Amino acid sequence: MGHSFFYTGNLDSQADLNTDELSDISDSTELSSSDTAVSAPCSRGYYEVGTIAAYLLRGVIYRQDNAALWNSLTEQQSKVQDYVMKLGVKLVVDDNEGYAYLRSLTEDEMPDVNHFPPKLMSKRQLSFNVSFMLLLLRHKLVEFDSEANGDTRLVLSYTSLSDLIMTYYGNRSNEVKLQNQIEGIINKIIDLGFLKPLQDKKTKGERYYEIMRILKAYFDAQTISDFKSKILEYQKVMTDKNSEEA
Repeated sequence: MGHSFFYTGNLDSQADLNTDELSDISDSTELSSSDTAVSAPCSRGYYEVGTIAAYLLRGVIYRQDNAALWNSLTEQQSKVQDYVMKLGVKLVVDDNEGYAYLRSLTEDEMPDVNHFPPKLMSKRQLSFNVSFMLLLLRHKLVEFDSEANGDTRLVLSYTSLSDLIMTYYGNRSNEVKLQNQIEGIINKIIDLGFLKPLQDKKTKGERYYEIMRILKAYFDAQTISDFKSKILEYQKVMTDKNSEEA
């Protein structure tokens, strides 16, 4: 079901949402013990190659979260690349989006060694609902970027996130159960590192979340161009699931 997905913010490759098997959307996910973006202070304002690699193995590095770590990475990018290649992973840096992550080496990139290191990440599967929500969030990023207002951070309230997916639930007879399910989906996406709770942005009890731009590396351009057709197919599966639960 598509390519494997290496996440600590570390990506094996872009997800391939298989529309021929929508009843079992579950793109493979490889996660380390920590799945969130990393940020840490550095008194000297400089990070050694090994330290940078350790942060990359923990998760995505964002320029906006830690300028010193980001600058140390970009200044020593080739050294970091050589370092992590020995671990069986490759460094990917997107200067335009301001994030860096690791992905597994392809067969062509594998070094010619007698004993290749074991995979560092375990695999987990994404549920249908989580995959569906990720596609919706990715499309929100497309809409946001198309407005070209100069802002790169897309922030949505919990209510907006909930409404985004609730539109596709036909059966709303049990509102409490539905809200619990949506809360679980959002929390799962937070765990994966695609949503970041904003602790300093709360108004009248409303919670806010930033959609992390690493999500752009998860879905390829073709998936986004086929968004409408995929949504229709997702909606059919969602309707069928709701009918079974009714």
